[in-house]
Amino acid sequence: MKVDITKKEYRTLLDMLGIANWVLHAHRDGDSPRTAPYRDLEQKFFKLAAMFGFENLFVYDEEENRYFPTPEFDEEGPMLTFMDEYNDETFWKELVERLAMRDVLSLIGQKEFHNMEVEERLNKLDAAIEIYEEEFAKNGLNRLAIDF
Repeated sequence: MKVDITKKEYRTLLDMLGIANWVLHAHRDGDSPRTAPYRDLEQKFFKLAAMFGFENLFVYDEEENRYFPTPEFDEEGPMLTFMDEYNDETFWKELVERLAMRDVLSLIGQKEFHNMEVEERLNKLDAAIEIYEEEFAKNGLNRLAIDF
């Protein structure tokens, strides 16, 4: 199969690969065998960088036998903005949902919660989520405390 893409589309694809790589590897040490097929495919596209005029974005390491992004690739371009936005949204969403679930389970108990009808369960969670969303929208983390 042959796919024709423009230089601009190739650059966009590199950003997409960078985002995917970050999702796959940001919280892992070393190369996981589970992500090997993704790394292999990524390497095929990194190898084409010079052909598209982006030789400045990757460096080939002969000892490792693979291409690595340069700081220019890692630190410039829209992918960092997308990753920062994703991280920020995920942080607040996870914090709110986990605190809400903790509070609901604490108030009514895990067994009772799981015995509820789905709609009632969602209503209880939504009410707790709304409280946290309002609190964090107004005060950020300023009033969040850990009881030791």
